[in-house]
Amino acid sequence: GGRASTKSSFISIVIVVLITMFPKLNALVVRKTAKTLRRSVFEQIVWAIDKLHLRYTKERKTGFKIPKSEGSALPITYIRKDGTKQQIIFAGCDDPEKIKSIKVSQGYFGILWVEEKTEFTPADLQNVRISALRGGDTFYIFESYNPPSAARHWCNREAATYDPNRVVI
Repeated sequence: GGRASTKSSFISIVIVVLITMFPKLNALVVRKTAKTLRRSVFEQIVWAIDKLHLRYTKERKTGFKIPKSEGSALPITYIRKDGTKQQIIFAGCDDPEKIKSIKVSQGYFGILWVEEKTEFTPADLQNVRISALRGGDTFYIFESYNPPSAARHWCNREAATYDPNRVVI
């Protein structure tokens, strides 16, 4: 969708809900450059957590813990009542090879959000998908972008190609 189409708002809410519903899922949120993470997708996820009133509180001992550091997009941790933890990790793909070793201590990356997909090459995206989405049996992949004006752009061609496992909105 175009600007102001609520793509990021919808995706961030769905990611937060999926984390709360499925105890084994962790999320990886990527953008092409790391320096854009904190002011975009990180803040978008924090917005969704707050909209859903799911911030961690000591009283209820559950919820999303949001790091206070302003320097970088640190992981957001969801703490369940039983003490298990899930993470939403943010990564820049300035060097997609660095994604190869990404890991979580509990569960697996079952959620991937690629923000501004048009900034990536198909090879970069394939590398991210293969590196992150392993170790589980259910995966949710969100790829958001403003459609390029050129019909021949690889993102437009991919969206037009039928895939029974994909919903294009």
